[in-house]
Amino acid sequence: MRVVGELADIDHLLVDATVDRLDIRLFDYALRNARPIRLALDRHSVRVTDMRIVGQDTQLDVSGVANLHDSRIAIRMTGDANLAVLQGFVTNVRSAGMAQLSATLEGPLEDPAVSGTLDITDGRIRHFALPHALENISGTLEFDTRGVTLDGLTARLARGDVTFGGRIDKQGYMPGQVDITMTGTGMRLRFTEGMQSLVDAQLSLQGTMQSATLSGRVTVNDAVYLRPFGSNGGLLDIATGEATPLTAPAEPTIPLRYDIQITAPQTLQVRNSSVRLTASADLQLQGTFDRPLLFGRAEASRGEF
Repeated sequence: MRVVGELADIDHLLVDATVDRLDIRLFDYALRNARPIRLALDRHSVRVTDMRIVGQDTQLDVSGVANLHDSRIAIRMTGDANLAVLQGFVTNVRSAGMAQLSATLEGPLEDPAVSGTLDITDGRIRHFALPHALENISGTLEFDTRGVTLDGLTARLARGDVTFGGRIDKQGYMPGQVDITMTGTGMRLRFTEGMQSLVDAQLSLQGTMQSATLSGRVTVNDAVYLRPFGSNGGLLDIATGEATPLTAPAEPTIPLRYDIQITAPQTLQVRNSSVRLTASADLQLQGTFDRPLLFGRAEASRGEF
């Protein structure tokens, strides 16, 4: 470190510093410097002249300045990043894959504007509470002053193709308002235990990370229920005339509400040791993620007990 000027007056103080070794952890992700870091304090402004941070599948170059007088920053980041870092920002999530980052943060320190792009290759995100992972994520996320745009992002979900659109606004350094669209085809989803289904979907997710609503339409191309019926009635609970709670975990997992129309034109089948049945259905999925409620009507066209 080299210090020049008046120690009692930071506005008239010049400091040059070199950091030979830096070991940090961003949540569970280990990072270190690839070469000595060069920093300078010049009349109440901190300038990063040379910083390269590396980790597993990560190499980021950082440069820029932070003005301590007005709490404003202008930082540029370029390089490759491991998507595993997302695990620290969203709980109960595991992520993997690569992303090429070119972005600038500029403005007030507490809420800077972001511009640039993030090119994702072969990404994967899995939430512990969901039966399927989002795989083969590819595309470019574009940052602007409000947040990030997802238009053109593609992925695979339950062996089906998915295309995303819309945006996620930011609030400080964290996600804020969410308005995302998703179109999926040929997805082999597990709606409930014992059910195998092939569906297409046009869905939208709106709200915030603390309270969101998933709405839209699901078309069931093929669905087969294979699980034997027990003494509690199983699938026949639909005939009680009341809203049917599908699950009821003890603790909340995802702050999500449903408003989804489900259409099955002659594509619902029951095949187990006691029933052979083919039916159509027009259903409405409502309620919450922890307590989904199924309303609507099913009409059997043929079958035998």
